[in-house]
Amino acid sequence: NYQKEFIAVEKEILNSEKLNRISAIQNLLVLAEKENIINRQNNKIAKEKLKNTEAELKNQKLYIFIFIILIFFVFIVFIYFRTKKLNDTIRLQKNEVEEKNKLVESQHKDITDSIRYAERIQKAILPPDSQWRKRLPQSFVLYSPKDILSGDFYWVEETEEHIFVAAADCTGHGVPGA
Repeated sequence: NYQKEFIAVEKEILNSEKLNRISAIQNLLVLAEKENIINRQNNKIAKEKLKNTEAELKNQKLYIFIFIILIFFVFIVFIYFRTKKLNDTIRLQKNEVEEKNKLVESQHKDITDSIRYAERIQKAILPPDSQWRKRLPQSFVLYSPKDILSGDFYWVEETEEHIFVAAADCTGHGVPGA
């Protein structure tokens, strides 16, 4: 009887150990399955993070490209407006110079006209060469103005007894005592 009971307890102990082993193996399988699921989820998360990182990197590259294009555009606009401003300044200065040139030309014409008129008056006042030759046949007058008009004047007059000759330098640059 004891032997039967011993065998039965032994079977029971062996069965219990088997069950514990089976249970431990099942727990290990469940644990391995859970770890496998966790690893797959971690892989998915890592892949998603990698995709997100790649997407962020693409976005950063796009932002940098847009920023560079924007800087280039601002630079081009700056150059355009700077050039336009300089061209406007040059145009204004050119117009100003042209107006001043017109004024100078007008004043030059007025001055030249005045000088030519003074020359006509001077020629009308100075005695003609024929008067010199008639009164002093072996003489001559060297009258050579630097430009159009001269500051030198000469005069001849004859009376019954004398011939009066006068020469004057009205500029103050003549020969003293002449």
